Amino acid sequence: MGFRTRSKLFCWSASLNPGFTKNILILFLIVFGIASCKCAKKNCGGDLLNGYSGMAQVDESSYIVVHDYKSHQKGPRFGLVKFEKDKNYIYRTLPISNLNKNTAPPGDLESISSIPKSNQEFLAAESGYWNKTNGRIFHIQIENNRVKIIKILNLPFTADNNKQEEGDNFEGLACASLDDTRVLLILGERGGSPRYPRGILRWGTYNLFDQKLTWDNKENTTLTIRSPRDRAHFKRDTSDLFIDDEKNLWAVATGDAGNNGPFRSVIYKIGTIDISQRVPVKINQRPKEEWIIDGFKIETIARPPKFIPGSSIMIGTEDENYGGVIRPLLKSQF
Repeated sequence: MGFRTRSKLFCWSASLNPGFTKNILILFLIVFGIASCKCAKKNCGGDLLNGYSGMAQVDESSYIVVHDYKSHQKGPRFGLVKFEKDKNYIYRTLPISNLNKNTAPPGDLESISSIPKSNQEFLAAESGYWNKTNGRIFHIQIENNRVKIIKILNLPFTADNNKQEEGDNFEGLACASLDDTRVLLILGERGGSPRYPRGILRWGTYNLFDQKLTWDNKENTTLTIRSPRDRAHFKRDTSDLFIDDEKNLWAVATGDAGNNGPFRSVIYKIGTIDISQRVPVKINQRPKEEWIIDGFKIETIARPPKFIPGSSIMIGTEDENYGGVIRPLLKSQF
């Protein structure tokens, strides 16, 4: 009934003053557009058009996320997602406060991990090198609702990405504390390419005191990932890594038929972290599926908020043309 009443009002206004009605309609469209933009920006508890390619917990109710825009593309690189009990979660962009004008914006950010024993500091990594450029890891800190770049580091270089070939594609990053000043940094090559049929783990040491990152170049410093994937469905062995409180190293494998899907993801335990060993990851030779999620391309996993009862792990998706969502999962049913 209310809609019919408003329709009569507009018709009545049009009969009296067509120009007035036109202005009212234009104003309505502008207000509606602004509201829609705000909803898309803050997410309003719904899908985010940007999608999530990486996520790390900031505190009990907030996560810093990264988006995989290329260097030449416009769009947010970092964002903050905040959860409140019994309310919609809120998203807002975190602009970079100190990006040098001679430095290209982060491009194709695919992973982020918190730095243990730090004050809201994180490492966020691009996927690899493109025409021998980029290939960066950003040591960042959240400061006054902005991202401050503390140091720019280099990814290990094995193979370049260009129009002729597909090279390194690191889509997972996880950190573990070695001592008060050193951090173990583990990278996950996604796999599923002619050069890398299977996923691979690489690791290095980041010294927080002198801000130097060294990659272990000794023999046997890479491990092949054995995901429980079916090659008909899962093209990539890992699209993210996550270390839980029990030092278990988790990963998610993904598959898709294109930017419109369909998608499928499987979360599994790669192995365990043991920093006392020269090879710091003990691989599960036959990992099992802990969660299988149809219809979503999961590109990030993290610790869930404690105030969501029954939650075991948090997922974020990059569903290409469908945007992305963040959701907690119940404990594994398998």
